[in-house]
Amino acid sequence: MSLSAGATAGYAVLGVFGGYVITSVLLLKCPTILHKKKKRDFWCSHISHRGGAAEKTENTLSAFHNAIDIGTQMLELDVHLTKDKRVVVAHDIDLKRIAGVDAKISDFDYEELPPICKCLKVTFCKDTMYNNDGEEERIPLLDQVFEEFPSIPINVDVKAENDELIMKVHDLVKKYQREKLTVWGNFSDKNCRKLHKLNPTVPLIFSMKRVLLVYVWFYTGLLPFIPL
Repeated sequence: MSLSAGATAGYAVLGVFGGYVITSVLLLKCPTILHKKKKRDFWCSHISHRGGAAEKTENTLSAFHNAIDIGTQMLELDVHLTKDKRVVVAHDIDLKRIAGVDAKISDFDYEELPPICKCLKVTFCKDTMYNNDGEEERIPLLDQVFEEFPSIPINVDVKAENDELIMKVHDLVKKYQREKLTVWGNFSDKNCRKLHKLNPTVPLIFSMKRVLLVYVWFYTGLLPFIPL
């Protein structure tokens, strides 16, 4: 019994689709069949966001020390640039929440920056405040953090789309020989592309665009075929 041209084409399409699904599932389970396994210089399962913002004053040396004391394996911090071009560790572009001053970090030289508020809202935990009962805290330099924690992996979130900030962060990573202990990037795809172009050896955070693409690739079965 002969098949019609339409039926033959249908079986062919079904065969190709079935082969694609089987290959995709196989490669998803065993990715090293197609992609060489990447060498990693460190592994971590515990990362302290802003150094543990609800436990100590966020993005400060005391927060980072506390996080390490309780066993964190990586510090996460954010950076901005001051008026005198110093790279400081702070999450917000302005000082309103951090220091109660309605101005941008870039409006001040580093030595002029006000102290951090004693009572600080934790932005990623609803209705959560951190109250500092100890000594006054100041915004640290990225320089200080790298010097203080030479062997600790650090995730640097480059907050602003600023070429000078990107270059200065790169220079500090090189100065302290932290290429293998630093992960950098931002939700901004433009920032991530600039950082990766500047130094492809430094591990890169996924931008928001890249995260969304991974979801699309996964649900369409394309992910196992794409090098990350």
